Amino acid sequence: MPRLYLTRQVIKMNSILKLIELTNSKIEDIVIIVLGSMTPMIIRSLTTDGKFQVVGECYTHGIMDGESLLGQLPPFWEVRPVIDMSNGVKEPAYWNSETNSTSRDDPRLGELPAEWERITQRRTPDDPILFAPHRNKLTGEIINSDPRMLPNNLRKRGINLEMFPLV
Repeated sequence: MPRLYLTRQVIKMNSILKLIELTNSKIEDIVIIVLGSMTPMIIRSLTTDGKFQVVGECYTHGIMDGESLLGQLPPFWEVRPVIDMSNGVKEPAYWNSETNSTSRDDPRLGELPAEWERITQRRTPDDPILFAPHRNKLTGEIINSDPRMLPNNLRKRGINLEMFPLV
């Protein structure tokens, strides 16, 4: 993931200008994608020793649906969130206009590895907003996110992940 630097509320990312919506941002601020978060975040360097402060969430046109990690959706696909009626939480869903079908799996991720299966699990207050429980059929391990979005799998896709120490 490239580091994105703010310049007067507009950033340059992959040669395309993107609008940032956050009124208290500064030129030196950095837009980051936090794994598991619904929106990009803005952080600010506080010290010369590499520590950062969260400024807040932001709307960044063109990367709100995972494009910075996974690229553009394939032709005929678009994100159409659905509300889980059991808990009132909005969850991502993907609609294909060619087949008129909806999937809960992001078409950019490809097939789920054979050792994993999506499971139905009751949401708890500790679960993240993007909640997609999966179970490893070999080990029995249950995680509350898609295993294809784990850091090691993203690195295998060539995505550069960075850690930012927060204060």
